[in-house]
Amino acid sequence: MERLIIEVNSSKNVEYLSELLRKFDFITSIKKQKPIKKTNKNDMPIEWSKPNADIMALAGIWKNNPRSIEEIREKAWKRD
Repeated sequence: MERLIIEVNSSKNVEYLSELLRKFDFITSIKKQKPIKKTNKNDMPIEWSKPNADIMALAGIWKNNPRSIEEIREKAWKRD
């Protein structure tokens, strides 16, 4: 199955396009997604976490790949 992502400029056009696509028998599903909020700085997308996100699920994610703060700083500030 292939996936196609289309950005549409208004909610009215989203409805129109959704109705049009439903006419085709080879379209298996149509899902609407809320636009991702962007900041002014470089228009980087912001995706907010769910209110009930489990922060403890991140505990131990580096246990099999330990890193020191010096290694992290060296890699972060390395300029080529």
